[in-house]
Amino acid sequence: MAVLGQPAAGGLMEQEVSLRLLKHYASSVRHYQYHDTDVVVVRVESAQA
Repeated sequence: MAVLGQPAAGGLMEQEVSLRLLKHYASSVRHYQYHDTDVVVVRVESAQA
């Protein structure tokens, strides 16, 4: 995570980390397009202990 503070070419590092976090925490992800607008619906289930 310390690497996040360093600039990356074209923001690829930030995108990769964001996608990894999304994949880890999301229980479902849906992508829609509506009149040239991207809509992403992400469901995250709460962890109850």
